[in-house]
Amino acid sequence: MIRFRVNLTHSFNFIDLTPLVDVLFLLLIFFLFTADILPLKSLPIQTPKIARDSAPLTSQLFVVMDRNEVIYLGSRRKIVSLPSLTTRLKEEMEIFSTAHEGHKPTVVLSIDESVPYASFLELYSACSVHADQLKLVYQPK
Repeated sequence: MIRFRVNLTHSFNFIDLTPLVDVLFLLLIFFLFTADILPLKSLPIQTPKIARDSAPLTSQLFVVMDRNEVIYLGSRRKIVSLPSLTTRLKEEMEIFSTAHEGHKPTVVLSIDESVPYASFLELYSACSVHADQLKLVYQPK
């Protein structure tokens, strides 16, 4: 009979995961048996009723001036000149008022930072004639 000599060294790098798998399997079985089988019950929440003819929450009319001092009006970005801005703004506000039963939109001014201050003041004064609420849009650096 031949005897082989085997030198096995004990390694501490190996972690036996068998007990961990057994514990996780037992926990899984426990949670499956103790969990509710029924679907989640919904909470009775009463939401407020809003009339369909009320003004939308985002009732804004945008006026944009780019770096070339071109003025765009409304969501369709119609190009208008500064002298015709007051009449076109009045028309857009009347269209909005008839669509939303007398509610006036907030005019939002978005002006490029390279526009001269004099052009900004002209645009601001032209918009403030017809707008009750006027907001300026800017991006902080």
